[in-house]
Amino acid sequence: MALQMADVVIIMIHPILGTIAAYMIYKQWISLKSRKIQIQGQKSRKETIMMHQESGRKITRMVGIVILFAVLGDAYRRFRLDTPLSELMSLHGWLGLALFGAIFVMGRIGERLSDAALKKEDYLQDKKRHSKIGGMMMILLGTIVFLGFLRLLDILG
Repeated sequence: MALQMADVVIIMIHPILGTIAAYMIYKQWISLKSRKIQIQGQKSRKETIMMHQESGRKITRMVGIVILFAVLGDAYRRFRLDTPLSELMSLHGWLGLALFGAIFVMGRIGERLSDAALKKEDYLQDKKRHSKIGGMMMILLGTIVFLGFLRLLDILG
């Protein structure tokens, strides 16, 4: 069955939002690394960390919205376009859920880092863990985006 224009628009909501979320995540990851260099003359360390935390909260909400629209898009494909259930399950989707979990864990570790810094406690282990998870998330994000692109070509093709 050929897709109608309305079908394509509904299906494309998730990839468009996903692209925005991927950009936000990448920007968050790369910007903190560049801010470490610029921090001396422009903004205080505290202000930079607060911006990083707020951006992380926005990313968590955005990824949740992306997942919601993925589920809604798959429900639309299942009930309106009669797509078999087996075609709705994918590695792309499972990895997206894993990314959401990693983002959630990153937020918890970040909160612990902030609390420890305020209490003047040692937070080196959490800082290393936060950084390593961030690097793994970038690999996961690249994989999700690539698989999502291939999946979109399959769905629209």
